[in-house]
Amino acid sequence: MSDESATVNITISNNPHFILHTQKRILVAPHSTTEVEVRFLPSSFGAIDSQSCILEFSSPQMGEWSYKLQGEGVEPVSMEQIVVSCALGQINQTILPFKNPLCKDINVKVKLVPKVSALENDKDSQFELLLRDTEFIIASNVRVDIPYSFRPVDMIQREAYIIIEVLDDVHLTNLKWQFPVKGVPVYKVSESYVKPLVTTKCKERVECFLELILDVDAHF
Repeated sequence: MSDESATVNITISNNPHFILHTQKRILVAPHSTTEVEVRFLPSSFGAIDSQSCILEFSSPQMGEWSYKLQGEGVEPVSMEQIVVSCALGQINQTILPFKNPLCKDINVKVKLVPKVSALENDKDSQFELLLRDTEFIIASNVRVDIPYSFRPVDMIQREAYIIIEVLDDVHLTNLKWQFPVKGVPVYKVSESYVKPLVTTKCKERVECFLELILDVDAHF
């Protein structure tokens, strides 16, 4: 610890795999500590292909010191759920951006698997994959957009999985990315709808009837 503020310069090696998410020059107050955020972006999996970097600090007040960071990539699990909303009877076309994180090109197959209940079947799915070709090659560190749509025909939430699976690679057996998608239907009120207004005098009671016509084509 020091009785004066210290200016600290930070450098990091192996930039493709380790990203410094902190200013390269920071000011540390006297008798205090600070945190430095480093993100690891693996391009391979397993301990054999682990990556390392050197995180170096230098300060005119405190000297120089360094840390060695080691990172090991693990195979992906289910990703964060994507929520898509759409007005009943309409269609929402959107994309799933996917970047090949590996240091090699990969041949992939993309498929959409609906999550259905025991009372439903695959035909009840209201998601659709909008790819002309579902098998293609993604170059290393290249991003592709995977289009899909959600078209609700009732007011029931639907779920599905967009799965990106690596093909024809003995070193990447069973490697896949799984993106859960939830579709939320929204009932859009007509612009011609007039809100009912009920008025009465203070301390008086009034009763009225509100007639509600349900859409027979929608299953609530």
